Amino acid sequence: MTEWDRAFYAAHRRSDAVRVVGLDAAPRAVSYARAVGLLDDGFAENLETAPAGPALCQAVRHTCLITITGGASFLSPRTFRPLLENVHGPVRVAAFVLRTGSYQPIADCLKTYGLTTEKVSERTFPQRRFTSPQEQQYAVTAVIAAGEDPRGKEIDGYFHTTLYVSRPATDAAQSPP
Repeated sequence: MTEWDRAFYAAHRRSDAVRVVGLDAAPRAVSYARAVGLLDDGFAENLETAPAGPALCQAVRHTCLITITGGASFLSPRTFRPLLENVHGPVRVAAFVLRTGSYQPIADCLKTYGLTTEKVSERTFPQRRFTSPQEQQYAVTAVIAAGEDPRGKEIDGYFHTTLYVSRPATDAAQSPP
């Protein structure tokens, strides 16, 4: 599978591809992404429980975009502070956030670094199917508690995310996300 994925991604890599640095608490996920060429560099660190290592701090110095693809419910400002403190230059954050929790604590943290957070639209994005009826019931209950409607989304069997974009306040004032 690794060889197949490596060939597939190599064949589809853009000639103008930008450098991608990955961060995940799961060492096997980071290792696989590096092995198949999805990451130029990768770090298996959990910034919720330990400080960022020096190599990670060095690797993120020229970061322009931080992306989160559904895992924001596992994150807090503890993950973002060391990244933002080591970035040299303006940075943006694009976060696909599960509708089961609030992104506000992270948005508040990003604001302290001069970033304005906006919900991009009312459109949601399916993330993955539920693994069990219990997981689905948890999600439906959490979405309702968050004041959202699970019909056509979680009730139909999928976690859904909302896209939030955080960017420098001057950029946010000039144009919509």
